[in-house]
Amino acid sequence: GRLMQVLAFCVLNSQYIHSALAPWCLRAGVLAYAKAPFEISVVEGTINEPSEHVLSRVLQSGARIIGFSCYIWNIRQTLRLAERIKAQKPDAVIVLGGPEAGYNACNLLSRHPAVDFIITGEGERPMAQLCDALSMQEEFSGIPGLTFRAGRAIVCNLSRKYTDDPPTPYCAEYFAALSGRMAYLETSRGCPFSCAFCLSGRLGGVRFFDEERAEKELMLLAHSGARTIKLVDRTFNANPARAYRLFCFLIEQDRREQLPVCFHFELAGDLLDDAALALLKTARPGLFRFEIGLQSFFAPALESVHRKTNIPRLKRNIVRLMAMGNIHLHIDLIAGLPGETLHELKNSINLACLLFPHEVQLGFLKLLHGAPMRENRGDYPCVYENDPPYTVLQTPWLSTGELARMHRIARAVDRFYNSGYFRRTFLFLVCACNYIPYELFDCLADIGGKTLDDYTENVYFALCSLKRVPPRALRDVMVEDRFAKGVSGLPACLRVEDRVLKQVRTRLAARFGTRPGVKRSVAIQYTRGCVLWCDRERKDPVRGEYALHRIGLPELLDTEGS
Repeated sequence: GRLMQVLAFCVLNSQYIHSALAPWCLRAGVLAYAKAPFEISVVEGTINEPSEHVLSRVLQSGARIIGFSCYIWNIRQTLRLAERIKAQKPDAVIVLGGPEAGYNACNLLSRHPAVDFIITGEGERPMAQLCDALSMQEEFSGIPGLTFRAGRAIVCNLSRKYTDDPPTPYCAEYFAALSGRMAYLETSRGCPFSCAFCLSGRLGGVRFFDEERAEKELMLLAHSGARTIKLVDRTFNANPARAYRLFCFLIEQDRREQLPVCFHFELAGDLLDDAALALLKTARPGLFRFEIGLQSFFAPALESVHRKTNIPRLKRNIVRLMAMGNIHLHIDLIAGLPGETLHELKNSINLACLLFPHEVQLGFLKLLHGAPMRENRGDYPCVYENDPPYTVLQTPWLSTGELARMHRIARAVDRFYNSGYFRRTFLFLVCACNYIPYELFDCLADIGGKTLDDYTENVYFALCSLKRVPPRALRDVMVEDRFAKGVSGLPACLRVEDRVLKQVRTRLAARFGTRPGVKRSVAIQYTRGCVLWCDRERKDPVRGEYALHRIGLPELLDTEGS
């Protein structure tokens, strides 16, 4: 009989903590749909590890057909790796897929002789058909979504829309390779929106996978050793009734067995109704994390990219979710949308931060291959990077300088707001000192520091230079942030040498006791006239903070026997 062909699927992840789903989906597709038998291995690496290591693992697999999943973060390293494989193994067949290859197929094939085939769109069936064709030396002309060379010509077959559920990627080999990393799950493909900057809507609506299968796979992953299960559905609640049932299923399973994981969903916040919010309120704190891609609060910008959002309802729902206190909430903004000037962008940042979610990610518009915005340049004249990730550098509404400054603002948002180390400080500056968020980020945009202590010192002095910020009150609230996050010690700017502190520690221990192995941080808050302390045990699963305690200084020192 014919020798079994050896096949490898390879992907370079952005970080080790991330696992990849695509190669396992392709492996499942070949096993389910191919007529010929194949021995299949999956090789994962990261973009940061030496390419020799990944090269060695691919070559050791003995594969003749090697498929790569390509994204904006790994395309350069993947192409270099493909060239090195071809140099060492000239008979290897290199196949690329994924959004960064599929929508740029003709260009990549014409410029990279090491690449033999590219698959556009869903890959499970086309990959199986290609493997069969290579194994049996058959024609490629009938394989949907395949781009290949025919002599000097490049042939692009039209991709197909599929309606059935793809085979499950989860197998013993997958769970062995997962090794506690973040796990990914899709329960649908496609997106109900057709945003001009995104590829997800190109599939034409949403295809929902079987609900019982989704429940089974959620539980498989919940017991896999992964701490976070990230659902890759572009809009998990595109079908609100289905999302409700799956939320309900997870909440009930968690009640039964205290699931040792957190489930991360991407949602459309304005599609949550009263029933869904009432249900979500019953979830154990830390069971769910939500990412809401609101993109902008400027309605004309959303309309120009064909994004439908009920902004007033979205705001109300974010406020309600935050008030529940049991779900970590991350919201996304995009800088560079059509029609959004600096004034409107600042306004979006202010509105987003004044909803006080746990994180606000300020991202930048990218003109991806295959996105309508890139293909219809006349509708969206702008300057963008030629190389991945194709970030917009200038628009008719934002100058190069304004966008460059916005990158520094984004870093300040990350370090000062999203890190969680200055949460109370931010609230104090906004609520007590009447600063708007953008003013604060602008003040901190050029502030750095190699360590948290360095950065804290620089932030403290930068904020002290602002009008309306009382230094002593600022110091007291920054101490609260340090203690809540469990950071030991205080930087020089927050330390106050006070002989009373030793007595305070003794009295605290006598009155409230201590527990073996539990570290206690203690400080005097002078503007409040109280003692602040924090015992470092049991972090809040949503905010990642320890509980803070206070007692009036006179009350503590005037106890019996004093």
